[in-house]
Amino acid sequence: MPPPKQRPHDRASENFEAGYRVVQQHPLFHRMLLGSARAMRESATRYPPNGWALVDPFGTIYVHPKRLAAPEEWAWVLAHCCLHLGLSHFQKRLKQAEWDAACDCIVHRFLAPLKIGRPPVELSGVPVDDLPGRTEDALYRYFCEQGIPKHLQSISLTGTRESDMIDIDRATPAAELGWKRAFAEGLRLAVADAVESAGPRDERGKHSRALTAAQRARN
Repeated sequence: MPPPKQRPHDRASENFEAGYRVVQQHPLFHRMLLGSARAMRESATRYPPNGWALVDPFGTIYVHPKRLAAPEEWAWVLAHCCLHLGLSHFQKRLKQAEWDAACDCIVHRFLAPLKIGRPPVELSGVPVDDLPGRTEDALYRYFCEQGIPKHLQSISLTGTRESDMIDIDRATPAAELGWKRAFAEGLRLAVADAVESAGPRDERGKHSRALTAAQRARN
């Protein structure tokens, strides 16, 4: 007898949990998701009905509770939210839409080489590499002067032109510093992991322990 088919909501939960584990186990985000960051996946909480997730400055990620998506897509979405926290994107600006769009562009650009999951179809292929600015502030100034290009006006996780960052007015310096420290530690761990992976292996495929720190860094 074939196994019973899973209800869509059950499969949606399993896929989300699998995507969450991918991000939680990644050294770059491990400290964040073991610290104050948490995902809320409940119908009673706020979430973007036409999108994926929202995140506030205290690390609560409000996830669409019923969306059926691949684990790889959820991993990308959660990493996107974590980067808003780690990169200090919760800032009040005179032109908020321009700032939020600049932050989303930087997150898209940051995630591309990391290969953490994959962006949802509607957010894949966002052409951010050709933009003139390499930082949030540079892109913000460009968008204020030239306007936000049409193809970059709906690249947030809400699925609309609304921001995926909420409660910006409640952001505090202490919370921002905490996320910065957690992200900095994640970067250190990610670099250490990359250095270790780059080291030479013996005939059994194991890393050699005879290298100095300088040699491992060079590799």
